[in-house]
Parts: sequence; structure tokens; C-alpha cells
Amino acid sequence: ITVVDLVEKKVAGEIPTPGCWGAMPASSHPTRFSMLCGDGKVATVTLDDKGGVADRQLSAKLFDADLDPWFHAAEHIGDRWFFMSFKGVLTELDLAGATAREVSSKSIVAAADARQGWRPGGYQAFAVHPGGKHAVVAMHDKGREGSHKLPAKQLWTVSLESGKKLSTAPGQGTASLTFARS
Repeated sequence: ITVVDLVEKKVAGEIPTPGCWGAMPASSHPTRFSMLCGDGKVATVTLDDKGGVADRQLSAKLFDADLDPWFHAAEHIGDRWFFMSFKGVLTELDLAGATAREVSSKSIVAAADARQGWRPGGYQAFAVHPGGKHAVVAMHDKGREGSHKLPAKQLWTVSLESGKKLSTAPGQGTASLTFARS
């Protein structure tokens, strides 16, 4: 990660991120960001005033990148970050602190749907409503290893609190979702 001093208009530093990728900024802390790591942990880096590393923490293992990896395209409301796994497990993390903390984790795929192989898919496979009560997920049936980029046959609206499917709509080949902020 390259840190740039916007006042001086120059590079302030380079932050090595071995085994980790992306940058998810903490809304409540202007010099903190987190990254997903291949070992299933989340690294959180807090910068000092000069753009160097003041602190780096690793969470507990939060997902298994071999058995059920997470889509990297996450959604957030403030410091509440939502991740979807390839098999349909919705996990909420709190990224406000020095270490990422799991708030909840639940499958959005009921047993009957799992037997039909329903899984999320696409490039931005889900979107969290700005009100924080539900998400819309691009879903396809007959899911298998490698099907995580397939477009939607159905769009599922799910409760963020319970993970239960609230409604479905035709997917019409949707591969990316977002909500417009009003």
C-alpha cells in the first residue's frame, strides 16, 4: 500500500502487505485500514502521523479461503463491513478497532436451497441497503467450485439480522449490484 502525503504531494511511505490484499478504510479512524488475508484472517494497520505503520494487528481466523472463500467486494455502513462467502455465508465485521471483530455470521441459504446448489455469484454479488436492514444478493442454482462469477438467476432480498430470505425476483443475468445513495 502506498501512503501519499496530500499536502506535500509526495509518497510518505510504502506499507508491505504480504499475503493480504485490498484496503478497507475505517470510517471512524482516519488513519486505519484493514485487508483480507489468504490465511482467513483480517490484518488491520494503523498509520502514524508520518504515514508509517504505528500498529499492525491480525484478527482470529474468520474464514477458510480453501473451503469457503469470501468475495473481496464487500459492503459497508460506517465501520460495519459485510462479506459474502462463495457458499452464501454472510459475515458482519466491525473494523473500527485496532483488530477486526466478527459481529455475526449466518448462512443465507436454507437447507432446501442448498440441495439445489443455490450460491451467490457475480462481480459485486450483493449490495447492502443503506438503511442496514437487508441486502440483495445475486444468486444462481447448481453452484459448484468455480461458479462464483456466474450471473444471477434470482435476486434474493435477505435480512441482515437473521440471514433469512425475505423475497426473490428474476435475476436477469445480473453480475453486479449496488444501491444508490439518496
